[in-house]
Amino acid sequence: MNDGEGRFGSELKRTKDIFLASSAKSLVILDELSEGTTFEEKMESSFNVLNGFYRKGNSTLLITHNHQLVDECVKKRLGTPKQVEFLDDLPTHKIIDGISRVSHADRVAKKIGFSKEDIEQYLRA
Repeated sequence: MNDGEGRFGSELKRTKDIFLASSAKSLVILDELSEGTTFEEKMESSFNVLNGFYRKGNSTLLITHNHQLVDECVKKRLGTPKQVEFLDDLPTHKIIDGISRVSHADRVAKKIGFSKEDIEQYLRA
């Protein structure tokens, strides 16, 4: 979609379409929200969107790495945090209670060969 609003506008448009198409009987699954903007705007926009889905009465599942957004939703009683269980640094795909505060970014970067050390090695080559 080329509406001149960039990534944020495109993502927000898709989320709006989902919101308008959903009902109280819907299961809505979202993967991150408001990625194409600043952190502060992401927090406000994401919270507003989640609050709208909550008020609409459907079941909404948000997959996110944004701990601050989850903390805000818990504080405002807008949902229950869940996380994927990890065993020996690998996901079990079992959903358990709580908020994961462990970063897996370094593990992923090393796995795909693009960690800080890998970048240094590429620059030396």
